[in-house]
Amino acid sequence: MAKKSSRNPEEYGRGSEEGLAAAGAANNAAVSGAYIPALVFGIPGDAITAIVIGVLFMKGVNPGPTIFLKNPSTVYGILMAFRVAIFMPIILVVCMVGSVAVDNTVTAVGVTLAFGVIGYFMDETGIPIPPFVLGIVLALWSNRTS
Repeated sequence: MAKKSSRNPEEYGRGSEEGLAAAGAANNAAVSGAYIPALVFGIPGDAITAIVIGVLFMKGVNPGPTIFLKNPSTVYGILMAFRVAIFMPIILVVCMVGSVAVDNTVTAVGVTLAFGVIGYFMDETGIPIPPFVLGIVLALWSNRTS
């Protein structure tokens, strides 16, 4: 759609800034749009929202129409997280401070950075990240419960 409405459609596919911005906007819109059926109906729209639904179930929150009645604070928390998502550099610093606060060691920062680098390379090589995250969550959950 952006290419059709562009003044210079011939530049698309050659690294034009307008084309890059359109692709980034579409990507971000698709992710946030997948949360609507996940929260309202409990049906995941993509792999990320499937993981979110699994985490909600593990926390005792059932996604669906009753989430707005029984857990409105969870819904407001998710909506606020979308608003905060535009502050990614600040969030990165807070994550580093949080990793130190949890364990009170610099090693925790190294582990956080290592998983960030692993995630970056997985994204660059086309390896899907959600199964990796789901595996880590399930491994930590199984160690916690046993």
